[in-house]
Amino acid sequence: MPAQPPRPLTAYGQLSAAQGAKFDRIFLATLPAYLEVGQRIANSAFYGSKNPEVKAFAAQTKTTYSVSLAKLRSWGGTQSSIMDIVRPQGDYDRWFLKYYPRQNEEIRQLLLLVPTHTQNRHLRQFAAGLLPKLSAEDARARLLLKTLK
Repeated sequence: MPAQPPRPLTAYGQLSAAQGAKFDRIFLATLPAYLEVGQRIANSAFYGSKNPEVKAFAAQTKTTYSVSLAKLRSWGGTQSSIMDIVRPQGDYDRWFLKYYPRQNEEIRQLLLLVPTHTQNRHLRQFAAGLLPKLSAEDARARLLLKTLK
């Protein structure tokens, strides 16, 4: 059975209790960890996938995460490097398509707090832009998983 991807600590409770500048600080310090986990999942699938459609999808999702991380870091988010790669044992294709939407759900929960917890227009635009991308990629992951079965 493939290894489960690493899970950062859930910050939803802390974020949902914060408002304004405090929310912004916690959000910018927390979300990159979630995005980095997603990026590692996509990176592992890209290098381990045997299915060309899954490999292409992993590359696309890796780009989504990379662009999002770069945008957050340009606003003062974490500067940690992404070094380690998750290495599941077995079928990378099914592993990626199964865990990618789970990772996105955690990110989506954090992004959904943005409109009600901050006045920062950059964070609002960021969340509004990333949410539909994650939803579309989740739908594609579910479709690809069905084709592999």
